Amino acid sequence: MLTDARVQLSNGGNVIASAVTNSQGAFNIIVTPDRVTLTNLLSSCRIIVATQLSNCDGTLLAAGTLASALQVEETTIRGILIIVELGPIRFQLVV
Repeated sequence: MLTDARVQLSNGGNVIASAVTNSQGAFNIIVTPDRVTLTNLLSSCRIIVATQLSNCDGTLLAAGTLASALQVEETTIRGILIIVELGPIRFQLVV
């Protein structure tokens, strides 16, 4: 669990949005369809831990970042609004 880590939603190296993890290592990033489509989120976007890993936990490597593709976790319909919650599939170390 990484607390106070900066995470970024990245599309082809361009940061779309960012957040900081809470004391449980969780984070929320909200994007709207005018910024990026659901298809693009699932096919091209990644969540990247931008904070140096050793800053979060001294036992972790100083080099490399964690990155994960996204998957649909829940869909909610509220009137005409469709809310799709995504989550990381599995973080992997990218050196």
